Amino acid sequence: MKQEASSALTVIARFLKRVFRKPTQGDLLPFAMMLGIVLAIGAVAAAMMVMTAGAAQAAPLTVGDRVQVLLENGEGFSGKYQVDLQGQIALPYAGPVSVAGLDTHHAALAVTQLLEARGLFRVGAARTTLQVLWWAPLNVRVSGEVFNPGTHAVNMPASRDRTIERAEEIPGAYAPNRNLSDALKVAGGITTWADLGQIILKRRGETSVHDVRHLLSGAPGDDPSLQEGDELLVLRMVSPDARQARPSAITPPGIKVFAGNMVQSQNNGPAASALGALPMAYGSRFSQAVVAVNCAGGVGWSNASRMATLVRTQRLDGTTQRWNVPVEQLLTDGNDQINPLLQEGDAVACYDSSVTGWREVFRALTEVLTPLSIFRGLP
Repeated sequence: MKQEASSALTVIARFLKRVFRKPTQGDLLPFAMMLGIVLAIGAVAAAMMVMTAGAAQAAPLTVGDRVQVLLENGEGFSGKYQVDLQGQIALPYAGPVSVAGLDTHHAALAVTQLLEARGLFRVGAARTTLQVLWWAPLNVRVSGEVFNPGTHAVNMPASRDRTIERAEEIPGAYAPNRNLSDALKVAGGITTWADLGQIILKRRGETSVHDVRHLLSGAPGDDPSLQEGDELLVLRMVSPDARQARPSAITPPGIKVFAGNMVQSQNNGPAASALGALPMAYGSRFSQAVVAVNCAGGVGWSNASRMATLVRTQRLDGTTQRWNVPVEQLLTDGNDQINPLLQEGDAVACYDSSVTGWREVFRALTEVLTPLSIFRGLP
């Protein structure tokens, strides 16, 4: 055993001596490869530590949450409790204890400290476990560059099946749909003007700033849990960023554009006369709506001069903005000034060319004169 240990120490000593001696030209390549492997392993380990640290952050309790306290040899204190408007739960004989803003581990410690302070348990004798039975909805105020600013309910039950009684069957410490990203989504999603590098979170007089640019791509990162009464402020950038107009966890899944007064040419299909709201993917442009309503295409000499109109009511000041562009130019010119990104509530209309208009006039005259010629030929 001693000989094996001595041999191992000898091998290690030789390895260290070889590493730390002055390298020769033949050693440079293996040394560089070893250094690269070590750095790569270190980078992967650091990334895993960051992801693990982010995942380990437990959600805090807030008003309305229902919890279960389990106390060994303390049946009189074990039971189900709901966090009241003051952020407390009231224990029999012990009184209220503040748990809002604490995760389940620290909330259990607060319960233990209260029982010991009241003399109901010896110090170190109370073994407390606290489990969440139901995560309540939150009221969060979102302002700034979102499509629907205001106070919104986050983590609302999706159906009647998500009742408190059903949720109590499987207690856990995971709070679904109560993160910053969920509040941005409920508020209609962020606009292209939103500064995702500094989302401001206000909570009980304290302010924190969060960088959530990673949420656009779904990469791991900061997405803090929210509490009742939190406020979010989405600042406005100097200029819009079109790259933010895409489906993500914090943008609208789609928008509706009003389409009407479509062309009635025979060269177009039934979609040409469609009226009403047209669903479009978020990030679509004016030209895509024109194609979607079948305003483009057909015979070139008669349809190339069609006009497409986009009407928009500005969200901030209520003013009306209008684009009136020839369809041919809209489809061939890559200028974003005449081909803007679509927004919720935009209105798109197409107008026939003058050639098509005269053709419709002659067709109407033909339909009127044809019956007269038939009657004229009768005996």
